Amino acid sequence: MALSLNSELLLDGKIFLALCHSENYLLKIFNERYNRSWSLEKYEILIDECKSDNYVSIAFLPKTKQNVNGVPFEVPVKGIWENGPGIELYISLEDYSLLRFKGMR
Repeated sequence: MALSLNSELLLDGKIFLALCHSENYLLKIFNERYNRSWSLEKYEILIDECKSDNYVSIAFLPKTKQNVNGVPFEVPVKGIWENGPGIELYISLEDYSLLRFKGMR
């Protein structure tokens, strides 16, 4: 697993706690939406903070073997991605609740 932070982002206690909560949310989404799980070792994690709205965006992007014009690309086999789907979580920095999430292909 690789972690990438916005160049101006300081990984403070609140963001670290949001990152810790994000694993539970991610595994819950995997189980509820896909009925399976993928290893977090197959993901890169991007973190960005929205200070004005007091939340953090944590994107789990699957590592891929192929790039098409610089864009990561993977063909699913029978509708399943080898390294899992991309998921972006929006987590409150007040109570660490999941505000919303986006699934990515």
